[in-house]
Amino acid sequence: MVFVLLPPAGGGREGSDESKAVVISEAVDISSPPVQEGGSAETPMTTPDPEAAGSEAGLEIHAAHDTLRLGDEAVRAVVEAVCAGEGVRVLSLNVVLGDHALVHDLNREWLGHDFETDVVSFVLDEAAQARGEIDGEVYVDLDTASERAPEFGVPMEHEALRYVAHGVLHLVGHDDATEAERAAMRALEDRYLTEAGV
Repeated sequence: MVFVLLPPAGGGREGSDESKAVVISEAVDISSPPVQEGGSAETPMTTPDPEAAGSEAGLEIHAAHDTLRLGDEAVRAVVEAVCAGEGVRVLSLNVVLGDHALVHDLNREWLGHDFETDVVSFVLDEAAQARGEIDGEVYVDLDTASERAPEFGVPMEHEALRYVAHGVLHLVGHDDATEAERAAMRALEDRYLTEAGV
């Protein structure tokens, strides 16, 4: 399954004049994950062997952007807050902190959408998801976070961590196809960012 949160056309959050922007989520069956062994910005890492990693070690964070960075501890804190709040555990999760090109390419290749987006999540094992375990990948576009953060009066890191929370929420089964679902996900993002100390 693949979920995509598209940047709102006007860039607004709920409560702003532009909050009526449409956000699309779409599920797509993928036969193999869009990753390659020994990853880089062009070819992100494969999912680690769950037998070799415990719950905590099952989270891997990959810097795949040439210049922008996000602290591993902040990413880890957001993932842990979401997992604790949702009652799930990480079996295997790669969070790839990429750029426009990486996330755009995934969006085009796996969804057929030829435009940029801020986060793409891949559920790699639906049976694990049903058991309350995460086996998946989240690809965050740090360029989008950097561009959009000033619109909301937050640092780039805060906006990017919102994308991390959003992507993990999709991995545990949340959707944002309707306005009510989008509002519920935004509330959860806010809650988990606060709990993570963001």
